[in-house]
Amino acid sequence: DAAPDPRFPGSFLIGLWSDRGPTFRKAPVWVDTQQAAELYGALVAIDEFRHLPSPHIQLGLDNCAALSQLVCGRARPHLASQHRILRRLAHKLRWTGALVDLYYVESLLNPADPVSRPFSYSTAQDIVVHARARLNLYLCQSSRLCWGQLADRDRFVH
Repeated sequence: DAAPDPRFPGSFLIGLWSDRGPTFRKAPVWVDTQQAAELYGALVAIDEFRHLPSPHIQLGLDNCAALSQLVCGRARPHLASQHRILRRLAHKLRWTGALVDLYYVESLLNPADPVSRPFSYSTAQDIVVHARARLNLYLCQSSRLCWGQLADRDRFVH
C-alpha cells in the first residue's frame, strides 16, 4: 500500500505486509503521484520475494488503477513514472522467473494499509496488531478472485 508521507509533502511511504511481518519504505522522489506510489509498492513487494527459489507471489492491492496497469502492462502515454515502474517490473520478472498472482483487497481489509501510515499509530506493536486484524478479516473472506498473473511476457512496455 502507499500513502502520502505527512513529514514531507509530495513524497510517499510504501507499506508491505508479508509472512515476515511489516516493512515500510520511502518511495523515491521521481514517484510523483499516489497512483505511481501504489504501482511502486508492487515493484517493492516483488523485489522483496524474488530471491525465493521459483517464487510464486500473491500480491494484493487496494488500488484498481494500479491493478489494471499491472495486468495490462501499460499506462497512459503521459504517465512517465508509471512507465518507468512497469519497465522495471518487466525486467525483474524476466530475470527472476517469478509468477505473481494479483488480487484486489478492500482498503479496510488491507494489512499493508496500517504499515504505510506508521505515523497514525503510537507504537510499532499497534501497527502489527491492526495489520494482523485486517489480514485475518481478509483471509476469512471467500470471494478472493485473481485479477490476473504477471510473468515474463512481451506485453510490458519496453
